[in-house]
Amino acid sequence: MDDWQEMAESEPLSALAPLMESFRIRASIIVPILDKTLCIGRFIVVSEQRRPWAPEEIAFVETVGHQLGGAAERLSLLARTREQAQQVQGIMDAVPEGVLLLGANSRILLANAAAQEYLSVLTDARVGDPLTGLGRRPIQELLEPPAAGSWHEIEGLGNGRRVFEATARPMETGPRSGSWVLVLR
Repeated sequence: MDDWQEMAESEPLSALAPLMESFRIRASIIVPILDKTLCIGRFIVVSEQRRPWAPEEIAFVETVGHQLGGAAERLSLLARTREQAQQVQGIMDAVPEGVLLLGANSRILLANAAAQEYLSVLTDARVGDPLTGLGRRPIQELLEPPAAGSWHEIEGLGNGRRVFEATARPMETGPRSGSWVLVLR
């Protein structure tokens, strides 16, 4: 808008003219801020003087509006991702078995509360560390299917005989392809 004071009353935005005058705004560029196709706000550049806006200025303001919309979309996605991560952690913590997610080089990426307790008896490794084995069994052996049944038997380290069972499944799809889920009980 080159001049709010010269706007005809028949114009759709003419009802805003008194508001603009109260803020001493004479000219403005108003662009929508879009989250996908939903308008979530407006980006406004104003001038106290009547002025025609150059096409480059209008294009610049529109670009900033698009960037703000993109940033809002990314923040929305981040919030949803965090919510989903909390849901997954809640599920993992509710499972009575120990659940580990092993990444590249058998590094422990995630471990629920039960798994962390079992790790303290089976190894010195913690979340973030590479897992070389459990008890006296090397990790590569535990990632292979057991000869009989679907669980490997593992003796705990230290005093007192505790016996655990473990089974592993590869994650074959998604961003963690090549990772393993290891279940302990």
